[in-house]
Amino acid sequence: MPRAISVVLADDPVGSGRRLLAALAACDLEPVVAHAVSAADAMALLGVAPCDLLVVGALHPDHLADRLLERVGHDAAAPPLVLVVPGATPTNDPELLRAFRGGAWDYVGADDAARFAASVERALEHTMSRRGVFDEAGVLRARHERDQIRLQGMQKMEAVGRLAGGIAHDFNNIVQAIGGYSELLQESLDPADPRRGTVDEILRAGDRAAALTRQLLAFSRQQVMQPRVLDLNAVVATMESLLRRLIGEDVSLVARLSAELWSVRADPMQLEQVLMNLVVNARDAMPSGGAITIQTENATLDPSAGTDAFSVTRGPYVLLSVTDTGHGMSADVRARAFEPFFTTKELGRGTGLGLSTVYGIVKQTGGYIWVDSAVGQGTCVRIYLPRDPAVPVQGEERQPARGHARRGTETVLVVEDEDGVRDLMQTWLETHGYRVLSAENGVEALRVCETFDGAIDLVVADMVMPAMGGPALARRLKPARPGLKVMFISGYADATPGDRDLLDEPTMFLQKPFALSALVEKVREALDTASATS
Repeated sequence: MPRAISVVLADDPVGSGRRLLAALAACDLEPVVAHAVSAADAMALLGVAPCDLLVVGALHPDHLADRLLERVGHDAAAPPLVLVVPGATPTNDPELLRAFRGGAWDYVGADDAARFAASVERALEHTMSRRGVFDEAGVLRARHERDQIRLQGMQKMEAVGRLAGGIAHDFNNIVQAIGGYSELLQESLDPADPRRGTVDEILRAGDRAAALTRQLLAFSRQQVMQPRVLDLNAVVATMESLLRRLIGEDVSLVARLSAELWSVRADPMQLEQVLMNLVVNARDAMPSGGAITIQTENATLDPSAGTDAFSVTRGPYVLLSVTDTGHGMSADVRARAFEPFFTTKELGRGTGLGLSTVYGIVKQTGGYIWVDSAVGQGTCVRIYLPRDPAVPVQGEERQPARGHARRGTETVLVVEDEDGVRDLMQTWLETHGYRVLSAENGVEALRVCETFDGAIDLVVADMVMPAMGGPALARRLKPARPGLKVMFISGYADATPGDRDLLDEPTMFLQKPFALSALVEKVREALDTASATS
């Protein structure tokens, strides 16, 4: 019977790692693979399940090998990291020497299956010796069974996440069309028209659907995030008054914030969502009242930090914990706490997405999350976010809302694969004075740019499209049209490493589904930014 081994794979574009893992069948090894698309993804997977081997494509477009070597290369508690490259195994390559100095276990070519198999065998022996030798076979067998249960749980979470993300992406476009055309209809009706009430209800239903898709995308770690260096204490302080109103008078809220807290790099809006979900969950666990404590402090994580994680990255973290005095969770409930749609609440009270949303946001941020709870003893949710050495960035003040959306006369190229959404955007921008060109994907957009003689002031492109997405289009267009501004729209982050680097400027991204008024404002903001910097 083949021996099952657990592998986290971050492959290169040509599938070097997949080819080598498939060849292990001849050595009576059966790899159980969890796929990672970023360094944060890989570290998240290592933190929730046992792992025998970490396989990374050395030619990964996001320099993933370097990032992972920095984090686990010399960590004795981390699984062995094997770098793979297309073709034969290099014998005299500066990259090979640099990898070994960085802590890589081996550096193997995709054509060298024999060397890879031997390297894996040595890595497995190393892993077993690191975990310790057990005198009794029963103890070893019990540990192996526990590891397999955790691995199956991780694979289930990954599979459900991929399914949820795919459904949410498609549903987002439907919600966008429903909300957008309802907004157009609302604009065409007189304020006294009795039909406006019906349209308002459609818009409210669309908002609820949009919130649901955002939760699904958060769980599946497929939200497009806009992180910045921030002070977690400031996030808690901003939310504190709102949270007090949410929990009611019979529940007390105490915030214990460390005075010298380190910075973290995260999306502030997503952290607010994390706090909101955790506090609401805590309140619901105390129907007769109680106390909630929010605490922040600096912390250092290592494999002996009292967690269930098989592997964590040693280093400095910022700890955010939310503790309640509620009824607590049984071991079975705690094991399923992060599953989407799992809830212990009565029918009609909650979607079962609160903790799964928190889980997805924390993992996408590169952190860890654990739940400590027992029946009758309350619950403590601990979140560890990696420390960022930079100074927190102060958030820009929002401009006051205007009574009417600003108009323009510039030329805008809209690139969107969903026909209804593309037509909606074109109609709305044209009604506000813009000249609009349109394309259904990046390839068609390139043809439009080649044949159009005039200036194109702004490209508004979906990030995820067939043939060519927005980030790839931007990289192709900018050399030919210097100074061209590009704005991305999406509710879904594609699994293309490096694309997120193009989202450094907050003015260059609009989250789907969006209000049409927000689209016009964002377009105007992008164009005005271009004018101010030119």
